[in-house]
Amino acid sequence: MAGLRLPDGWRDSGLGDRHGHPRRGEVDRRPSAGRSGSARRPPRCRPHLRLRGIVFRRDSPAEDWWRLRLTREHVLLLAISFSEHGILPVIDDVLADRTILERYFERLPRPVRLIVLAPTLEATLRRDAARDKQVAERWAYLAEPMSAALEGSGLWVDSTLLDVDETVAMVEARWDEAFVR
Repeated sequence: MAGLRLPDGWRDSGLGDRHGHPRRGEVDRRPSAGRSGSARRPPRCRPHLRLRGIVFRRDSPAEDWWRLRLTREHVLLLAISFSEHGILPVIDDVLADRTILERYFERLPRPVRLIVLAPTLEATLRRDAARDKQVAERWAYLAEPMSAALEGSGLWVDSTLLDVDETVAMVEARWDEAFVR
């Protein structure tokens, strides 16, 4: 299962210092895949900004899909602008289409990293059941298209058995594997 939190990323994670320049990163996830904790806690990130898109159900009217496209464009422009000023945004989006992912990759500042949080559907549903508002079942149909769209890109972390701290530690330890462009 995958979902997405998109770009650009985690400048003050300490990894930029080690490599001599700021780093950019993406985190991907499916709704309820564990974003609540990990999206808010990029690896030791200091100045960062979380940009959230919107998600519509597949039976949403065409106008909703147009709004989604417009929202993605605005989020992308904000991410680029903040990145240029030393603030590393984490874009929170759900993608089940490779062309949308490629569009982000083409326009975001380099380097770009993609991290896919990929817990099992069962783990996702279990986590979601413990929350005040349950939404995972509504979005479960996206699991396969998202996995197919993102296959072969970035770092995939099976976070089924990991808590937030362990997930962040795993991402930090495997940071270089997430490079996509």
